[in-house]
Amino acid sequence: MAIVKILPIKSRVDNALNYITNEDKTLKDEYEYMKNDIYYALNYIEKDYKTNDKQYVTGINCEPEKAFEQMQDVKQKYNKTDKILAYHVIHSYKPGELTPEKAHRVGVEFATEMFGDRFQVVVSTHLDKDHLHNHIILNSVSFKDGKKYYNNHESVALMRHTSNKICEFHDLSFFEEKRGRKINYENYYQKYVNRELTDLEKTVKNDIDSIIDKSYTFDDFKKKIKNYNYDVYSKNGRITVKDNFTNKEYKITRLFGEDYNCRRINERIYESYGLQNRSIKKQKITSYKRDFNKHYTKVPETALELLIVIIKMIVLGRQVETGRENPKYMSPELRNEISKLQDYSSQITLLDRYKIKSMDDLYKVKGDKELEIYHTFRNREKVYKKKKEMDPEEYQKEIEKYNKAIAEAREQVRLLNGFAERFIEDKELLAEYERTKKQRQLEDLEKNRLKQRKTLNR
Repeated sequence: MAIVKILPIKSRVDNALNYITNEDKTLKDEYEYMKNDIYYALNYIEKDYKTNDKQYVTGINCEPEKAFEQMQDVKQKYNKTDKILAYHVIHSYKPGELTPEKAHRVGVEFATEMFGDRFQVVVSTHLDKDHLHNHIILNSVSFKDGKKYYNNHESVALMRHTSNKICEFHDLSFFEEKRGRKINYENYYQKYVNRELTDLEKTVKNDIDSIIDKSYTFDDFKKKIKNYNYDVYSKNGRITVKDNFTNKEYKITRLFGEDYNCRRINERIYESYGLQNRSIKKQKITSYKRDFNKHYTKVPETALELLIVIIKMIVLGRQVETGRENPKYMSPELRNEISKLQDYSSQITLLDRYKIKSMDDLYKVKGDKELEIYHTFRNREKVYKKKKEMDPEEYQKEIEKYNKAIAEAREQVRLLNGFAERFIEDKELLAEYERTKKQRQLEDLEKNRLKQRKTLNR
């Protein structure tokens, strides 16, 4: 089973080269010194006989050969060259359970998920024991913001939980937390998940929850989240989103818990429709389909008939929103069409409010909204800095005001993005239609000429 341990590396880094050339040191001395010297720790984990000539050594946000110098550069940049210098994480696997290549791949994946967004890391897979294991050296100072890695029971619980989920994904045995132990890390993990989020994290979490409620499939979720100006990446069932307004990445599965992995988001999308699985029993919806077909399958022949269909669809959508229509009898496809219709209605209102009459007008308004979001973020950061000076209620009101403004502006940007995409698609379809129409006219003209020639020949 995969086991995770973490040790601090504290003391000075000088005299390391003299030490590692001393052949009289015992293995115990070697281990004790490794705990106190980052340079020696890096050299220890990269030894050729342990890593098959460094075949299984990988640097994350640094080069393995220059890792010590690059880590020192970060420490000096932020003037944090004392106290805990680095951390040594050991990630061990059950004997005979996996190959060296897979052990290294899993170790790199674990280190990337845990530390890759903020820290320099070296991962080395050792083959000199019966059980394969990874040694991971983590710089204690973040290259992104200069903050130090904070090691406590909650961070260890997060490491153990992340290790278990990654091993479970790769069909490896993992360490199960048991009750009755002196330290129950599962409780600490729940404490971590339920911690108070920063305001930026709250904004991201609320946006994601809102998008889940509006989506009808996981692919639709990934499409809609881009309209909120996020980029989304998923690997091995775990999700990362990048907020393009702040240029920050959030590993949402790690930050917000397992309700935000690929599988659970997919389940939550279907649960929001009252669908407990992807299949809908045909006999349950027969009568509903019959009623729906009676009202909506007739092709509208006039503008008035089309308007009536649109109004009925809007009413149907509002019934679903308010719970007057049982959602489990509605397919995801139908809900998607209703959602699109509601977006069209909101887009028309937005176009009218800002007097948008051309795509240039649209892009100008969109740019203004994005600039508004940027300045709102900056103003909110100023309030964060004054938190200690402000009355708690006043502070909360100010933050909520800025959060609401950001959410509204993001929604408007999403609607404008959707309209622009549809306009481009419609324009391409129209151009294709015109090309096809012209081609058919030419073909018809050629056929008529052939007929005329045949007539003249007779």
